[in-house]
Amino acid sequence: MAGRRKLKPGVLLRRKALRSGVLGGDSKWFRVFLVITAWRKAKGLFGFGDPEPVYVHDVEPGQSFVIAHQPSTSRRKRRKARKSENKAAKKADKASAKATKKAQKKTDKRNKKATKIPAKSRSTST
Repeated sequence: MAGRRKLKPGVLLRRKALRSGVLGGDSKWFRVFLVITAWRKAKGLFGFGDPEPVYVHDVEPGQSFVIAHQPSTSRRKRRKARKSENKAAKKADKASAKATKKAQKKTDKRNKKATKIPAKSRSTST
């Protein structure tokens, strides 16, 4: 696990900045080191570090627990869900209207054909 940490880009950059800037005297790498260090301190100061547990409880043998996700109730997500429901309803209404129109057209065509066939058969038979 420690081997992987050494190969991360942030670790490599910080190490290069420390060696070349602080210990080597290169002003550009020293600025990079300062920015990286300030960023890490700010993350730790404002709580971007390790997440804190929400609930801790001892589990006895034979007990079980359920881990569930509560959906977000942000305004944006509610609006997005409502919009997708409306879109699906419109699509379903449009599809049913199209199917009804197609069925009506088909029955009209059958009715027209039914009225035309006897007239033709009478004229050909006589």
